[in-house]
Amino acid sequence: MASTSYNGSGVDSPIASTSAATRPAPPPAAFEHADLYADLGSHLLDAWVKPHESFADCILRVAYADGSEGVFTLHGLLVSRSPLLHSLLSAAFLSSGPAVRPVVLPLALPDPAITPHALSLVLASLYSPAVLRHLDESTAPAVLATAHFLALDKLAERALALCEEVVKRATTADEVKRWVEYVDREAAAAAQGGGPGGSSLSGRSSPLVPNGAVGVNGALPLPGSVAGWGSTGAGAGAGPHEARLRTLLMDRIVCLPDELGAFEPHTAAAAQQELIPVLARLPFAMVKQAIEDSRFNVPTDLDRFNFAKKVVAARKQLAVAAAQQQQQQQGGGGAGGAVDFEETVVLQFGASSGPGGGCAVNVLRKARKPQLWKASSAA
Repeated sequence: MASTSYNGSGVDSPIASTSAATRPAPPPAAFEHADLYADLGSHLLDAWVKPHESFADCILRVAYADGSEGVFTLHGLLVSRSPLLHSLLSAAFLSSGPAVRPVVLPLALPDPAITPHALSLVLASLYSPAVLRHLDESTAPAVLATAHFLALDKLAERALALCEEVVKRATTADEVKRWVEYVDREAAAAAQGGGPGGSSLSGRSSPLVPNGAVGVNGALPLPGSVAGWGSTGAGAGAGPHEARLRTLLMDRIVCLPDELGAFEPHTAAAAQQELIPVLARLPFAMVKQAIEDSRFNVPTDLDRFNFAKKVVAARKQLAVAAAQQQQQQQGGGGAGGAVDFEETVVLQFGASSGPGGGCAVNVLRKARKPQLWKASSAA
């Protein structure tokens, strides 16, 4: 008679990494005594909330991209479900020997979208999926970045689905700009020569535990700096998830003229006042792509040309204002406000904007040549 015993290796957690996806489903007999483990989830969550009372064996010390630091007291058996943390734990336990507990895991988090709130939520989800009730549209972007960094693919997919729903509804300039900053945060950090300030997509405090309580997992101050410690995770950005969101965002932007009625006689004036700020705050590559996209529905090439000129004029105003503000912050005098680029709109007569043809309207950018002054030789 074949044995019906089950060792539990086939249990597939809803937030486990995809490495567990190929495991076989447990047989029905595995659930015969499930009632004996009904309180296991709450017991594990108690271990998260009270780590010092539940035989915690590792301490995760993190440095966030904004320069803040945090510490989490954890249980290696549970958090090793993250491939990244499993790697750190393996190295730490091997080097420290069995007598040294708890082991310390230093980890630098280069992605500015990873917040203390999101890291707390993701780590707690390794103890119990019950905490995922806190995964919503407001926390999804930071959770996506955190889950991707820790290589928790299934959790990342859940967060991505929520992000996609929000992107599909983005309409205002602030909503679109926030998602542009999210998907382009890695490039922005590189341009600034380091990690920018923390993301505004998620709060700093955790809903799971009292914020800042000593001895409780959360964002706690650390003596000294741990920046630069530890191994890197899956990357400073969300990788393919960013690409997916960027594509969805562009799809959303090019549909806005039709949705807002930006070129309908009775709604054009008000709708364009709403649409122009959306485009004016985009990176140049995105605004060029949107205006020249055939899906960006404009009645005629001349209408597209005139609308593009309005967008470029609005972008120039924003650039001048930003340059003036920067000069004031640096203590410079004078009117200032000079920008180092120039954007123009060109209408190519004879070109076809129809299917199969290129766009007759092109948005161009070129670097502004520095003004040279000739020194006078007169005495």
